[in-house]
Amino acid sequence: MGSAQAIANLGYCYLYGRELEANLSQAIAYFKIAADRRNVDAAYKLGDIYSNPRWGVEDKELANYYFEAAGHLIMDEGFNAYNPIVTCDKLLDYPSLCLALGREKSVGGSMPTDIDAAYQFLKMAERGYQRNLTNGQTMCQKAFEAVEKMLADNQYDPVREEVDALLEESD
Repeated sequence: MGSAQAIANLGYCYLYGRELEANLSQAIAYFKIAADRRNVDAAYKLGDIYSNPRWGVEDKELANYYFEAAGHLIMDEGFNAYNPIVTCDKLLDYPSLCLALGREKSVGGSMPTDIDAAYQFLKMAERGYQRNLTNGQTMCQKAFEAVEKMLADNQYDPVREEVDALLEESD
């Protein structure tokens, strides 16, 4: 049944009603097929659908599952001390995913709190959005500003210096 990206694209067509009638259940079905075939965009979009009340299927547990799955598809070895998040340049292509993971792993998020991982994901979101803005993608401005505001929070003070140094080393 075609490539995973083509299947994910069909999910977007059903989700937003592009060239066919919008159908949320069809969109979710296609995104699940594509995510099962290791498509990062589809896994992220499922997390986004389940985390956003806009779609009427809000489920934080499923949202977190798909956000984590998308992150693990990008970082083959997962998120751990031996595989620092800020050294994975592939994450720069997914700043919205990084924002979601950073937000949900922060204090008050819906995932178990992990300040180190949260800060690293937010730094990658910042860098990814900055790159997009530099390339003329102005629709990222509000998200970039939201990340900047989150990064200023003092909950990240215990890890800020170490992560920022690690980020400088990787540049």
